Amino acid sequence: MLSITVLIWGSTLVITQAAMRHFGPVQLVLLRFGIAFVLLLPLAWRRGFRLRQILRPDSLLLGLTGLALFYMLQNLGLAYTSAASASLILAGVPIATALLEASVQRQRLRRTQWLGISLAVLGTALVGGADTATTAPNPLLGNLLILGCVAAWAVYTLLLKQVPAGRDILCVTVSSFGAGILMVLPFAVWETASAGLPQPDLLAVGAVLYLSVAASGLTMWFWNMGVQVLEASTATTFVNLVPVMGLGIALLAGDSVSLWQALGGLLALTGVWVSAHRPRKREPALEIR
Repeated sequence: MLSITVLIWGSTLVITQAAMRHFGPVQLVLLRFGIAFVLLLPLAWRRGFRLRQILRPDSLLLGLTGLALFYMLQNLGLAYTSAASASLILAGVPIATALLEASVQRQRLRRTQWLGISLAVLGTALVGGADTATTAPNPLLGNLLILGCVAAWAVYTLLLKQVPAGRDILCVTVSSFGAGILMVLPFAVWETASAGLPQPDLLAVGAVLYLSVAASGLTMWFWNMGVQVLEASTATTFVNLVPVMGLGIALLAGDSVSLWQALGGLLALTGVWVSAHRPRKREPALEIR
């Protein structure tokens, strides 16, 4: 289940770019999560979800950071840069989260974490600054917008950790979806008034359904089921594979990366691995009597 989840998540950037040939960036966010909200609503309702929960302060904050800001910035970024570059930059999400968490909670980072963070920052700078994606309209602007995604998701992750343990995770997810949709709606109306109604073909409709049903609904169920069976540390390893999958799929779809971008991506992924690696505690020696 986790392998399927990682594969689907890795494909979303390429599918999103394909869908944006017919939909505006914000229109696509609204459609994607509007459909996902409708699909998940009956399941969440049985578990105690009610519409008033959308207006809870924590739901509004989660919807703002994890849906409205993250996905609008991601889609806008993909309008200017390549899916391959975006995949490499998004690899820095664990690093940004660790830095923010340490700052908020005033934790001291280990030396290996600082080493990993340094490698990841250097790698991300190489990816973001290597303006060599000739097929992208404005790679530098797009990469900066994707960096905004990374910051938004780091804040979202910390907010999610503060949700009380007793709350149902499906209800929390649907509440944040509803809150995010309310925030995205005015921008989608403005975009539609400016650019007009979308005129999608069958492939574009299929892309929206894939992003809604598979990437936003099915993967959440698969992820929750997989995490219940495996240890959290194993699940985290799967998450780190998402940018690798995304890069591979983007290259298969026709994107290209320069040597510097490839080097930067390798440094960023290495930094993530080094930062997340924890030394094993030594087992006490057996005493022979």
